[in-house]
Amino acid sequence: MKHGGTNELDNYTTLCPNCHREYDANFLQNYYSESIVENTKYYDVFLQGIDDVRLLLSQSKNLENEHLQKTLWNLLFANVITSMETYLSDAFINTVVNDKAFIKRLIETTPEFSQKKYTLVDIFSWMENAKKTATNYLLDVVFHNIWKVSHMYKDVLNIDFPQDMDYLSKAVMTRHDLVHRNGKTKEGESVVISEIDIVRLIEYVTEFIQNIDKQVNGLIKPKTVARKKHSG
Repeated sequence: MKHGGTNELDNYTTLCPNCHREYDANFLQNYYSESIVENTKYYDVFLQGIDDVRLLLSQSKNLENEHLQKTLWNLLFANVITSMETYLSDAFINTVVNDKAFIKRLIETTPEFSQKKYTLVDIFSWMENAKKTATNYLLDVVFHNIWKVSHMYKDVLNIDFPQDMDYLSKAVMTRHDLVHRNGKTKEGESVVISEIDIVRLIEYVTEFIQNIDKQVNGLIKPKTVARKKHSG
């Protein structure tokens, strides 16, 4: 990835390893945005991902190499969290950016927007590009920050997360160690994942997402009030 010397997004480019074409960050962000907006069956995608993990977990018992088995279990544990994050991201973004009332709530409840001073030009630009601006902001949100995401779901969509999220938070931290620390904690200790750990995580995350999806499907959409025709 190249960087032109400033912090502006336009200066970032990346080289495709297949076609060797150079793409800027705006192209990549638009691609990411389109892939999320097109994923309207986010719950089905989540369920398929979990089914794949279950299948691979059952097949892992056939591995004679214990090291490979442990490595696969690490990947499967991490993938359950990834499936959860993908659902939380795609469900929230698709629901919010396609509804003006939810975009308004996002702006009102997000400090990055609500505490900023705007010029008249900014306001007109917002009115014209509210959906794009909201989408770009949400694309930068780290959806494995479960506490921040829970507040966003509550503030914007009035959707409740479980009150006790200690287990889920620890699972997210474990996934971070597996993916970004190569299976080591900050103290340098190896993270040990068992088959039972994966089964428990699957059960918890499945029930959690099932509950969230039920609330998403039950959202009350703003009603459009039809204008009455006046007789002349």
